[in-house]
This record gives sequence, structure tokens and C-alpha cells, in this order.
Amino acid sequence: MSFAGGRTAEDTVSLLAESHMWVSSTLLFANELFRDSLDLVEDERTRVMFPSWEYARLLDKVEEAEGPHNDLNEAWTEGDVDLLLRVHQAGGTVVAGTDAPLDDVGISIHQNLRAMVKYGFSPVEALQTATVNAARCLGAEGLLGGVLPGARADLLVIDGDPLSDINDAARIEKLMVDGHVHEVSELVEPFREVSGSRDDAGFTRTPTGRTEKREGTDAVEHDRIDREIC
Repeated sequence: MSFAGGRTAEDTVSLLAESHMWVSSTLLFANELFRDSLDLVEDERTRVMFPSWEYARLLDKVEEAEGPHNDLNEAWTEGDVDLLLRVHQAGGTVVAGTDAPLDDVGISIHQNLRAMVKYGFSPVEALQTATVNAARCLGAEGLLGGVLPGARADLLVIDGDPLSDINDAARIEKLMVDGHVHEVSELVEPFREVSGSRDDAGFTRTPTGRTEKREGTDAVEHDRIDREIC
């Protein structure tokens, strides 16, 4: 493969790895992963905290992911991850990044990590792009991105093992910020009290358990309320 000016893919990988610049993943077209799992879409945190119009946009992506034209997105993502993996293997620095809010806030970081693992990174390597690598690029190595003496006490407590299954990284039960422990349910509660379940805010569940947009005046009214709240 060659690029403009006669530069090959190998030349590009060497340039990125040897220059000590960092490369962000920003896998904006990883929506094909919704064909593998809808857990991020159907997660209560997503349904409760997303404004209804953002959730509607997310459901559109799910629908697109089930269409044959999305094979192009899959090939695009696989190619992007291949470049990232080669930079990583050549000694370069890859950092997880999403371009949110152009992508889906909260969800896209997990889609990025999952895409990296699906196309060649190990779960550990993918997680490092969002922890130690990110801290190093921010000039905060030793303060962020690791569990060690002198680092900030910001931790996630996960129900699972993301070191073997990257999907488990989204199964957060508790978090610690500056040494203060918070339950996820506690943090979600104020949003639940304001907007209620996403199933009552313009969307409904089919008999098979899938989430679909609900049409009609109720959905329009909930959209108006969501906009006023947000």
C-alpha cells in the first residue's frame, strides 16, 4: 500500500512510532459492533442519562449496524485498528480517544476499546491506551492511569474481569474519586428522578426485549420536556 508522495504504510508506521508522537484511536465508525451486543444501548445509565433525541440517534446507529451497507464501516474500523496495532507493535504510543461529543458520550470509549480488541489488541493493551498511555501523554504519569503510591485515588470497581473480557470494562458498580466512594446507582438516581426510565421517555420495548422508538404525541411531549430539563 502506498500513500501520497510515495510514502508506504510501513513508512507511516515508522514515522509515527519513532517520532514519539501519540496516536488517538477515534474509531468513529465502530458502530458495527452493535451487531455483536446491545448491552451499552440497553444499559440503564444510557437510557436514563441520554436526552431522548440523543438516544434516538443512538437507535438509528443500531438500525444501520444491522444493514448490509455497514460492512464498509466494519472494514474501515478494521483498517484503522490495523494501523494502530502496527504503531503499538513498533513501539509507538496509542491513546484511546473518541471525538465525543461527535461520537456517543460514555458509550464510544467502550466501543473504541472493544473494536481494538476485536481486531488485534489484547484486552490489557487496549486498557493501557485509556490508562497509563493517556496519563503519559498528559504529562501525568505516576499521578493518573495507575494504582500506585502517590497517584490520585480515582478507581473503578467492576463486576467482572476486563483483563480477559473487554466488555466487562463497562460493568462498573462503584467508583472512587479523590478517595470518596460512590455507587453507580447513587449517581444515576437524580437523573432517574427527573426523567424516569428511558422506556417512558419516547421509547418502548418489543416482546423480544429490543428497544424501539415510540411514535406519537407522547414521544413528542417527552422530547419537549427533555429539552427543557437539559
